[in-house]
Amino acid sequence: MIGRIVRHELRSARRDGRIRTVLLLTLALLAVAVIAGATNVRALQAQREEAAALERANWLAQGPKNPHAAAHFGQYAFKPISGLALFDRGVDRYLGSAVWLEAHRRNTLVHRPADDAPAVQRFGDLSAANILQWIGPLLALLLTFAAIAGERERGTLRLLVSQGVRPQALVLGKLAAAMLVLAPLVLAALLAAATLAGATELPRVGLLALGYGLYLGCFAALNLAISARARSSSAALVGSLALWVVAVVAVPRIAADIAAWAHPTPSEHDFFAQVARDIKLGINGHDPRDSRTEALKAELLARYDVKTVEELPVNFAGVALQAGEEYGDRVYDRRYGELHAIHRRQAEVRLALALLSPRLALQPLSAALCGTDLAAHREFAAAAEEHRRALVRRLNEDVAQHPGASPFEYLAGPELWRELGELRQDDADPPPADLRGLAILGALFLLATSLALASARRLHVDP
Repeated sequence: MIGRIVRHELRSARRDGRIRTVLLLTLALLAVAVIAGATNVRALQAQREEAAALERANWLAQGPKNPHAAAHFGQYAFKPISGLALFDRGVDRYLGSAVWLEAHRRNTLVHRPADDAPAVQRFGDLSAANILQWIGPLLALLLTFAAIAGERERGTLRLLVSQGVRPQALVLGKLAAAMLVLAPLVLAALLAAATLAGATELPRVGLLALGYGLYLGCFAALNLAISARARSSSAALVGSLALWVVAVVAVPRIAADIAAWAHPTPSEHDFFAQVARDIKLGINGHDPRDSRTEALKAELLARYDVKTVEELPVNFAGVALQAGEEYGDRVYDRRYGELHAIHRRQAEVRLALALLSPRLALQPLSAALCGTDLAAHREFAAAAEEHRRALVRRLNEDVAQHPGASPFEYLAGPELWRELGELRQDDADPPPADLRGLAILGALFLLATSLALASARRLHVDP
């Protein structure tokens, strides 16, 4: 019975010129988005390679210089671009693409693509992910808002029920047909993205297809529940449009505001001001920098059994510089750890509110599977910080290994610059994706289907 209903619905959809036109237009829009995304990713990758090569050339061309001056000269590290960014840009547009690695300071990433975007993109960039997240539910609405209410208006619903068609079977058949109509859009966009991004992305593409399928299935099932309870197609349309406005537009925005209110983040100015205070006065507020330096001097003089720093077998300036770096690293680790904890709590709030909007579950899942979420950003930032610390440590060690020389008059040569490589993460795998959003989408789909079936039970008594 369900199979016959599915076949009938598919034939009806195929004959409906409005549905064909809208589906073809959406497919064309997805094709444009995927091609534009691939072009943009390739252009960004080329720019990144060019910038990295220029940065390396500048580093090697420094000439003789004091190593600590070279540490302040620094290097830029450039964030790699995920192949699937052509499908979903995630947070990459807003969090920067390069970081300056220098002594004493852990900088944030700069050069955000959103800063250079036209004003029209403030609403959202034209990506396949955004099209499916925003327009996909409207397509589900088009396919399902009149699925039951229309049958009631035409008088065919009473006839179907009188002929022994179970209301639950009718709803399940119409739901399956709607999902089969929508499936080619999701699969076409993702297969095109996988082809352009590379075969290694296929496992993640499969999970993306499942996630987007469940997402659209949620809206199809909820629209069927509304259609089953509505007295007319126009009432069902109003109810389904209200669902789209609430679940796709309003709730995600409100959820972000609630998360930010419940767990506020410090401003950039306040964050770095606190870091500066911790370094100057000590993490506990009672261990000032000058006291730490004097304690280090006393410890070195005692270790080498000498009276003055000039008698030390190491250059005290280099040792002190590295000790200061390591203390600063502790401060940065602590403060960034607190900041990341706030971000995680905000994400937990948004995920908890996904029960009110499937989009809140899909957004982080899609970005995570595409390697463009906050976790991927943090992984690069952590790798860049590890590289910065190794770079500065080696430069300070070179100063320390030249005792007797004036700390800031000693000059190192090109051999040291060549020894210190650049950060390369082109072959790094994205971090494991958080799949809780997929589980939530599955649960929401089952709940929405249950609501549709519950609404179907009253069809035979309220035709």
